[in-house]
Amino acid sequence: MTSFDQNFISQLFERSGTLNERVGYLHDRILHTMPLVDRIACAIYDAEQDQLKTFLNSTRKGGPVEEPPKVFVLC
Repeated sequence: MTSFDQNFISQLFERSGTLNERVGYLHDRILHTMPLVDRIACAIYDAEQDQLKTFLNSTRKGGPVEEPPKVFVLC
């Protein structure tokens, strides 16, 4: 597990660019200590369509997930 110093957190929120670019910057930093992390993403669950929808992502190999799981069971 890695930890990020206060300076890194400040840079993440203060840097210019789109949210996807900022997630990419975060992904770059994570890769320094965890090189096998291929993808990070933020998603939201759409209850009406019963789908998980990605709205931010950084993917190093391949492309974004095309077919999210169709059915979710709420416990």
